[in-house]
Amino acid sequence: MIKSNHIQDFQNFLIENAEIQIAFENASKTRKIPKGSLIVGQNDEDRDMFLLREGGAKVVIYSRGGHEVQLAELSGGTLFGEMAVLRGANRSSNVVAKSDCTLGVISAKDFQALMHRFPQLAIYMTQMLAQRLQQTSQNLFESHAFSVPQRLYAELLRRSQQRPTSPEVYRLNPAPAVTSLSEGLNVSREATSRALTKLISRGLVSKDKSYWDILRPDFDEV
Repeated sequence: MIKSNHIQDFQNFLIENAEIQIAFENASKTRKIPKGSLIVGQNDEDRDMFLLREGGAKVVIYSRGGHEVQLAELSGGTLFGEMAVLRGANRSSNVVAKSDCTLGVISAKDFQALMHRFPQLAIYMTQMLAQRLQQTSQNLFESHAFSVPQRLYAELLRRSQQRPTSPEVYRLNPAPAVTSLSEGLNVSREATSRALTKLISRGLVSKDKSYWDILRPDFDEV
């Protein structure tokens, strides 16, 4: 059985599956990517899979007017590029390095061979794709059905961890940057700041220099 907290952390999955880890390391190559560089370009035809070992990246698409729409943030341990590998299709979005990154790169042929060799890896990929599809559907629903304060509140809850001293208070540590939150919501920094001020005034969010606490009431109160 694959631990739920490893579905979005492939590095931890490898650590707990030593034989798969050795095979992956033997088949992959290390690549360094500087901050701001394009890792994957939309409509690219390459079929490599990537493990983000160190650093952070973002998945984006661009509107006809050139506006950037952020679809997801990627942190260390994340596996990405799977749709091109599994579907044999061109890249559906861009992936840009938000900081200097270290990647593990493996070809589609080698990764598919690993899935045939290790059923546990195939199960992992199925669960990972299901979770990402669920998150994408949730994001689309929220963007159409929720106000900006409600979307911000939901995003803060997703990023936070429950405080052991209270079942009703969630802690976000370290405190996030408003710019990062606005990129995740695909709204302006000003709109995010106004929404945050509203949540604070209602007592739903309290800020400290190093962390934020999020009170979890009924969602209708947001």
